[in-house]
Amino acid sequence: MIDDWNGFSDPEAAKAETMKLRPGGQIASPQGNALVAVFVISDECPFTNATCLIVDG
Repeated sequence: MIDDWNGFSDPEAAKAETMKLRPGGQIASPQGNALVAVFVISDECPFTNATCLIVDG
């Protein structure tokens, strides 16, 4: 994951401020996105079609 906070004068404070704005207190990861994709194509998700799933952490 690219650490975008390094461009700030206080990277730790910038990261903490960003995390306070996130509902789950985390940022989506490639692994989390993959889990959603696996769920959507699984038998556990038979009635989800023609919809947009927003995966943003």
